[in-house]
Amino acid sequence: MLTEEFKEKVRDHIIEKSEAVKNLGIVMDFCGEGRVVLGLPILPHTTNGYQICHGGTYMMLADSAMGAVCFALNKKVVTLEANISYLKSAPIGTRLRAVASALHNGSRTLSCTCDIFDDDNHLCAQARGTFFVVGHIE
Repeated sequence: MLTEEFKEKVRDHIIEKSEAVKNLGIVMDFCGEGRVVLGLPILPHTTNGYQICHGGTYMMLADSAMGAVCFALNKKVVTLEANISYLKSAPIGTRLRAVASALHNGSRTLSCTCDIFDDDNHLCAQARGTFFVVGHIE
């Protein structure tokens, strides 16, 4: 079980120390060992020319959520590869919820998945990533 102090450390590392993530408006809704939920309101600065969530916004949300899972498992990582499938658009005013979990927690690599849902619990995107362990949380 993660302590509240460690959950705050995860939030600080994933959100507060990343200007790009913080500027998007990503927040941590839940943090547990092997599972993290991040939230993001879709605002004009997160959209494309059609005023729907930009693909890069989905990817940053997914990568951040999967990275948070790795961090919550006491591992400092960098992304080796990531892919995403876009399934449903999210217009301005929608709040996205990224649910990420670990599939493989190895000593050198981790594999994670992330499902992104809208306000109505429709699946908007699915991502998968492989992460390389560069250290451990002190």
